[in-house]
Amino acid sequence: MLHPDSPPAFTRILAALSLAILAAGVVVGAGLSILEMLQPSGGWFAGLGYVLGLMALAAGNLLSWLLNAICRALGDRRRWLRTLLAAQTLPALLCLGYGGVELWGMRQDGQALERGAAVREAVRRDDVAALDAALGRCDAACQGAANARPDALLLLAADVGARRAAQRLVAQGAKVSWGLNAPGMDLRSCEGLYLPGVNALGVAAARKDDAMLRLLLAASDEDGRYAALRTAAALDRLDAFEALLAAGVSLPRGAPFDGPHDHLLAVAASGASIQVARRLLAAPPAPVTPAVAQAALAALFRFMNDTDGQPRAVEFARLLTAPGADIDAPYQGEASLLAEAVRIKRKDVATLLLQAGASRARLPRERREALQALLAGPDEAPWHGATGGCVAP
Repeated sequence: MLHPDSPPAFTRILAALSLAILAAGVVVGAGLSILEMLQPSGGWFAGLGYVLGLMALAAGNLLSWLLNAICRALGDRRRWLRTLLAAQTLPALLCLGYGGVELWGMRQDGQALERGAAVREAVRRDDVAALDAALGRCDAACQGAANARPDALLLLAADVGARRAAQRLVAQGAKVSWGLNAPGMDLRSCEGLYLPGVNALGVAAARKDDAMLRLLLAASDEDGRYAALRTAAALDRLDAFEALLAAGVSLPRGAPFDGPHDHLLAVAASGASIQVARRLLAAPPAPVTPAVAQAALAALFRFMNDTDGQPRAVEFARLLTAPGADIDAPYQGEASLLAEAVRIKRKDVATLLLQAGASRARLPRERREALQALLAGPDEAPWHGATGGCVAP
């Protein structure tokens, strides 16, 4: 015969399940914490075991507390259940409060993203009235969460050619700079040249948007103009290159941008930019030494290797001989650029180097034999570079 205070069978099952869940949370939480002590996680996930252990313990306690509260509501009056429920209440409420705060934050972030998306869409449509209205609803948190700060919006405007929106953003104080915290976007030319972190001025130069370039020049600092100058040099945008130089860029820049590989001629060589190269050789804003010319030749070889080996690279390589580049100089452990082209089995690159004046005779014997076999072999299937969204040469 059951005691009058004995709980119904259903609540006894719930209580047993509650104890099992609580025990599982304690075991898993303690196990993860001990594992973290024995084998600490590092890097971006330092202390991850402690966090997961605490989460397991909190989840087990919360579920157990809910089941115990149900048992209590159904009439289970056992003393141990009452004591356990009282001990679990404060941690459970803290867990619920923390979860509520997180959910509220997620909701706020979602709303901020929606408001920021409206700002960016107004820029894409070049709708100044909509931009003003959307910016009025987008506070600092919204701008940070949705990448909708004025400088970042100016980059977007340059990318889509939204000149009226760019003009309004400039009037509101948006700037073009270059550095760790300055906005930038990665571009790829249709030939396959990769340009990381291009700023708004550089994007305008890449897109051949002269009106946008003139607008953004007034809102740029010297670092921003120098970064755009490098983009213009790599993509052979001679008009933009001249405009940026005329706007004011001190050359040479000084450390860490004064090495041969950072010279504008080497940057131009990275895209086989013939027009800019001729300009730099005819009236160099910074001295072109034989070391600079050799660094430019190495950059040109990397361009040839990364693309289909554009024929204009032959003319560029010949231009570099006047300031002292040696096409047969050693390169990265190989006897010459031609030897490296043979090693990586690039028939097209080897052919261009030979047309530019590279010597077969200066190759080691095994490389000469490999070159003969390479040239006699089939042509490689061309790689047509990037397609969607690429920057035209």
